[in-house]
Amino acid sequence: MLQTLNLVNSNIFLYNRLYIKMLINIYGAGISGLTIAHELIEKGYQVHIYEKDNDVGGMAKSRRTKENVPTEHSWRGYAPFYFNTFDILKKIPIENDCSIEKMTNHEEKLLTYRINSNGQVEIFDLTNFKKSHPGGLSNLLRVKNKNFEEVWKDLGYDWHITNSHVQQHLNSYRTNDYVLDSNNNIVENFSNQKNYSVFNNLNKNRLDFELLYNSENKKRKNLSLTDYIYLFYKFLKVFSSDDRKSDYFNTQFKKIISKNYLSEYGYNFIFDFIAGPGYGFDKNTMSYGHYGLFLEYVMNQTEKKWQVMSLPTSEAWFNPWVKYLKNKGVQFYFNHKLINLEKENEKISKVILNSNNKEISINKGIHIIAINPNNLYNIFNNSKFIKLSDQHLQLMTYNNQISFRLGISKKINFDVNNRGFVLVDSPFNITFYPQEDHWCKNVDLGMNNKIKSLWSGTIILSYKNGYIYNKSAINHTLDELKNEIIEQFFRSKELIELIKKYNNGYILNKNDIIHKEIYDDWYFSENRLQTKNKKWVNDSFNEKFRPLNQTKYNNLYLAGSHCKTSINIWSMESAIESGKICSNLILSKYNKEKTYVYTHQSNCLIKFLKLLDNIFYSLGLPNIIDMIIIFIIVYLIYIKTNKEY
Repeated sequence: MLQTLNLVNSNIFLYNRLYIKMLINIYGAGISGLTIAHELIEKGYQVHIYEKDNDVGGMAKSRRTKENVPTEHSWRGYAPFYFNTFDILKKIPIENDCSIEKMTNHEEKLLTYRINSNGQVEIFDLTNFKKSHPGGLSNLLRVKNKNFEEVWKDLGYDWHITNSHVQQHLNSYRTNDYVLDSNNNIVENFSNQKNYSVFNNLNKNRLDFELLYNSENKKRKNLSLTDYIYLFYKFLKVFSSDDRKSDYFNTQFKKIISKNYLSEYGYNFIFDFIAGPGYGFDKNTMSYGHYGLFLEYVMNQTEKKWQVMSLPTSEAWFNPWVKYLKNKGVQFYFNHKLINLEKENEKISKVILNSNNKEISINKGIHIIAINPNNLYNIFNNSKFIKLSDQHLQLMTYNNQISFRLGISKKINFDVNNRGFVLVDSPFNITFYPQEDHWCKNVDLGMNNKIKSLWSGTIILSYKNGYIYNKSAINHTLDELKNEIIEQFFRSKELIELIKKYNNGYILNKNDIIHKEIYDDWYFSENRLQTKNKKWVNDSFNEKFRPLNQTKYNNLYLAGSHCKTSINIWSMESAIESGKICSNLILSKYNKEKTYVYTHQSNCLIKFLKLLDNIFYSLGLPNIIDMIIIFIIVYLIYIKTNKEY
């Protein structure tokens, strides 16, 4: 008996020794690869990361130009439902926190609260309401850090409590980022597991985009009632579908939404803002299903607006992350490009990389490929992995959104510090935001601090012809494209007038733009612009080809935002969720405790509608929403017919 026990203990000890030394090879130091490294190094694995570039972050990283100007592939927006992202962020210790500075760099928060009829405390952030409050700023300040309903009663404004318009507007400012402590002080909500305020490099001033036109003040600035009704009907059909969503994923959104049923502003808002600048889709190939899915996640949240970092992305996020991972024991190998795989039966026997024109072979450990899916086809094809190469050939889709920066010698002010803009009728559908309004005030914008305003922008439509050269964006040289971008900015009369309004009548001049730069992934070759890293994105063609994390090879896994996840949409959130799922597959294989993964799902009502729609779909019937409408129409006809008789 004692011998048996000793043998069992010996085996357990040997198993744990083997487990601790288990080697994890990750190819790609983007968001997914770093997430996997973070989760598995915490569990005692030995982790090596191989990256083809000389830095981390993939397409989400930021860099500094030769003139020290921060630059990036595109602006990084953090949606309110990025719960896996917030989870990983709060695990990263940071040293360059400027949260105290941010309170002086931006407007002081105007917070207030009330006790609702259920006895619950509701907190409201009225900071952005200060300049538009109809009763003036002095009256609004009276409710700061107080129970505003009690203040209303004292001032004789208690009619606000029952006024539906006031209550509806007030609810738009409700926030879960703060709570009321035992001394009736409003403090940050650190206890909420979904709260990410512990990562202080994520700016709490949410980005609010405005649509600007070339013709000043000639467009309506809100959705019409018919817009709301039409869009509610169209999107509720997607929300309430489950099995049927596979059809919606294969359907182009532009074929579903008709201009005939939307106002001009409504169409601009849905296609020219939400589709490209908002969600990052290619609006000509995006699917009805993915668009609706993204919108459902937003609508499920109390807070609808997105956030950005308070520093350039790498300085805020990736640099401290790499430092933390290195301290934990993760080994990084830069300038190592994955080129080939070799297999033996159901196992990867060798991985071949290229480093400084030398081949390096890795023949042990678990292999995780977490690189851009547009680069995976060549790897699998060269390796003669037929099924994986065919799958990734079909997956190779991307959009040509082009990122740029404009540096201005004068600080340009807008009405509030959380503003972003879309030049809706510019040929390139340009979107931009002033980064200095969101970054810590000590961030060097470049050129020895000569740059006072740094606008980060993106060309959403790269195939339309511009004003100056009558060419599409990708057919310009880099210098031509810079000139065309500036021209499109100055054609926006609403933008110029807005600058004039909030800068004491100042009129922006082209000479004020002292820095203009296209992100250096782009270069001119063969009479067109090419990119070193093609941006993969969901569209109506590629959903059915998205891979799972686990392959048929027992030591090969895939990870990235192109893999299937519960959020099911190309995004930073999908990249991190994929990394967490991949980590759990390995942890489960060795009977280790899994890491936390937030699973995105619908609310109870939508789940019930999905259940019914699955039945209708299996019977070949229309969508549940259409069936409800048909039922109502038939019922009304029946009632009317009975009354006549």
